Amino acid sequence: MSFEIDMRAVSRVARRVSLAEVRLVDLNLRRTGQDDISKLSADVNRKCIPSKIDRGLIEVSCRYDFSAKASEKEVALISLAYNLKYEVDEAAGEPIEASDVEHFAYANGAYNSWPFARELFHSMTSRMGFPAFVLPVLSFAPPRPLAATAPPAAAATAPPPAAAKAAPAPRKRRSS
Repeated sequence: MSFEIDMRAVSRVARRVSLAEVRLVDLNLRRTGQDDISKLSADVNRKCIPSKIDRGLIEVSCRYDFSAKASEKEVALISLAYNLKYEVDEAAGEPIEASDVEHFAYANGAYNSWPFARELFHSMTSRMGFPAFVLPVLSFAPPRPLAATAPPAAAATAPPPAAAKAAPAPRKRRSS
């Protein structure tokens, strides 16, 4: 999805639903590489979209494509899909906006299926004879810059503003 997540839209849906089911609906595995691998890196792509919206029910489809690599060479492919069912509390009465469901599916679909995908990737890479791969923490934040920019040298050595006064020296206690 190429848009920025609207967390308010996610919240408008999330407060009215409960997760009813997470079902693995597709799984494809292929080992393509050598045996003597000590560490894996991976590219993981995910896409979570609403697949069905009915009164009282939202279904979300989440697809994960995992490409395991060793020394930049692809050694395994794992592709899987989960369907998630959310029951909608109709007590509020007003319908849920389709655009809100798009944001909800992208965020909560990933949030609710990520632990299942993590376990599956971990287990399957191990069963394929590779070091078990651990997915990183799920994050929707943009990547952090690698290094913070340092302030200009003049600003770092400038004296404090004239308005700032030094704190008074502490009083000495009298001995009795």
